[in-house]
Amino acid sequence: MKAIKKFRYRFMGELNDRGVLMDDENMRVEWTPDFETGIEIIDAQHKKLFENINELLDSCEKGEAKEGVIKIFNFLEKYVIFHFGTEEDLMIKYRYPNYYQHRMLHDRFIIDMNGLKREFLKNGISDSFLLLIKHFVIDWLKYHIGGEDKRLGIYLMRFPEIVHS
Repeated sequence: MKAIKKFRYRFMGELNDRGVLMDDENMRVEWTPDFETGIEIIDAQHKKLFENINELLDSCEKGEAKEGVIKIFNFLEKYVIFHFGTEEDLMIKYRYPNYYQHRMLHDRFIIDMNGLKREFLKNGISDSFLLLIKHFVIDWLKYHIGGEDKRLGIYLMRFPEIVHS
C-alpha cells in the first residue's frame, strides 16, 4: 500500500483542481466545470463515464468479486466505444482538422483499457494493478478530456446547431 500512497500524494496537488479527489481511503473522480466542452451531448456522456469510472475504482479498492469488476469493465468498454463514436461522428460531420490524431488517441485508450482488463483477469486486484488503473484514469482525464476534448469543444462551438443538440 505504500506505493499507492506515494502515487496518491504525487498527484494530489496537481490534480485536485481537475476534479480528482484523493485521500487515504479512496480515489474518486468528480465532474467539474474544468472538464466541460460546451457541447451538451459530449458533456453528458463524459459525466456518465465519470460515474462508471468511480464505480470501477470503488470496486477495485474494495476488492470486490472478480465478476463484479469484470461487469463494470465490460460496460465501460461498450460505453467508451459508443461515446468515441459520438465524438468521431461529430468530428467527421464538422470536419474537425485534428480528427485522425484524436481518433488515434481513442484507439490507444481502447487498447490500454483492454490491457488493464487482461491484467486484472490474469492477476486480480493488487497494489500494482490499483496503481496502474489510477494512473491510467488520471492521465486520461487530465490530458484527453481536460485537453483534447476541450479543444474539440472549442472547435465545435463554431457550429451553433451542435451546442445544444
